[in-house]
Amino acid sequence: MDRTGVELLKVFILLVSAWLLFLPQQADAHAFLVQSHPSEESSLGTMPPSVKLTFNERLEKELYSLKILDDRGNVITKEPRMSKDQRSLSVSVPSQKKGVYTVQYSVISADGHPVNGAYLFTVGNTASKGSTPALPAGESGNHEENVYNPASWLVRTLYYIALLLASGWVLWKSFIPFTRSEQKEDYIKRGRQLQRIHLLLLAGFIGIQASGLLNGSTWNKLPDLLIHSAVGWSWMLSLAVAAAGLFLTLRRAWFDITWAALLLLAKSLNGHAAGQEMAAAAVGLDVLHLLFASVWAGGLCYLYQSSRKNQSDAAAFISRFSTAALVSLCVLIVTGVPYSLLLLPRISYIWDTAWGIFISLKAVAVVLILITGAFLRFYLNKRNGQASVSTLLKIDLSLMAAVLIIVAVFTQLSPNPENEALNWKERKNSVRLEIHTSVLHPGANRFNVKTVTKKGEPVIEKAELQFQSLDQPSVPKIIVPLKREKGSDSRHSSYGKTGAYPPFPGKWRITIRVIDADVDEISVSKDIKIYKLQP
Repeated sequence: MDRTGVELLKVFILLVSAWLLFLPQQADAHAFLVQSHPSEESSLGTMPPSVKLTFNERLEKELYSLKILDDRGNVITKEPRMSKDQRSLSVSVPSQKKGVYTVQYSVISADGHPVNGAYLFTVGNTASKGSTPALPAGESGNHEENVYNPASWLVRTLYYIALLLASGWVLWKSFIPFTRSEQKEDYIKRGRQLQRIHLLLLAGFIGIQASGLLNGSTWNKLPDLLIHSAVGWSWMLSLAVAAAGLFLTLRRAWFDITWAALLLLAKSLNGHAAGQEMAAAAVGLDVLHLLFASVWAGGLCYLYQSSRKNQSDAAAFISRFSTAALVSLCVLIVTGVPYSLLLLPRISYIWDTAWGIFISLKAVAVVLILITGAFLRFYLNKRNGQASVSTLLKIDLSLMAAVLIIVAVFTQLSPNPENEALNWKERKNSVRLEIHTSVLHPGANRFNVKTVTKKGEPVIEKAELQFQSLDQPSVPKIIVPLKREKGSDSRHSSYGKTGAYPPFPGKWRITIRVIDADVDEISVSKDIKIYKLQP
């Protein structure tokens, strides 16, 4: 390996080590349940005629599942149906006796991520039935997240980097001022190497993604996934374009540009953009963003490589690249900002997800790149500025590698923050107060409140929940009286309430207030945040 390769390898190892150290320990799935009927942990008098689940974004038409299991683990439903807008699943439920039932689902989001989960609901009074059945293995709550796997993340990240470098290298071929035939031959040779690496990593990426999507299914369902899903078509298009590029690119400018655009379009169809309400606009912005990112990444790599090998080649190319890099970075900013706004439900949520933190890091890196580029242009015009130019190129290359790794990470994360269930216990004086909820959304939620008093202490006579908006203090406090449920005794009391609390998203203060037999008041409070979900 030459000196250039050794230095690039050192930079890459350093960045990947930092990347693995700070990588999120779980990858957020990109579609999640926003509404369920019946809701999780709800108690019903009779079995509903159907169960319906609604998700935050479109789902793939193939390989979805919705089953209802009784308390013996038997499936009691037949095939589910998907709504026309591809956001809801429903299944008819036959009449059943009282008991605890499990809703189990598995779907693929439009951006190509598997999502599965389960929750419970109760029909009739099941106090005498014994213990509640456990959820299926690996499924807790109403949303399943992809477990952190370093090897999987590494392959995905390397694939993304290879995609941009291979595309950029092909795009630059017709715009580099070659002065020698061996220079051009070496460029084409390196381009073919990049394309082969990209094709290999693409196959690995598809294998990993297919394995995740077929989780729980046999591989004989792969043809259905390939033919009847958008993600399958994006795989086939990516493979076909990448393979054709090994034989047809690096010859004519118009074909190289078309090839790169098709390759990046195939990638965009298998990502965040494809799952948006305004999918055409999101995909268009994403493809344009990726195209100019390729121009910048490919050009910078060639500039650094040529500067180590032949100074005259670098000198002939650097002014052309400097202008192209400035234009590319401007386009990246112009396309990146509206694209991010399309993905985020609210701009204020940017710090509430790992996706938002990584995209903020990318913005900082881009600012540093602009500053480095300005110094590069300054020293290019100085006769004795060669040493500074070489150092700045190394800095620019390191920043580029950092940006590519950051982008590769946050493309695997969800821009949507997730609402969570509230499970909160607190002791005050002689009373222990507990509250357990379903996953909280603006609208109908289920609250279960428990109070436990010490022996000999006054019993609890009255309990209520209070909701105060912290974003809008002028909104009056919402007070919800609680009714003691059957089975409560003098020391242990249970209360249940289902209702549209909190009524809208934002920051809220939830207070449990109880009054005992001595008319002493005890209250505890907790601040929560309810997110607005994408429709």
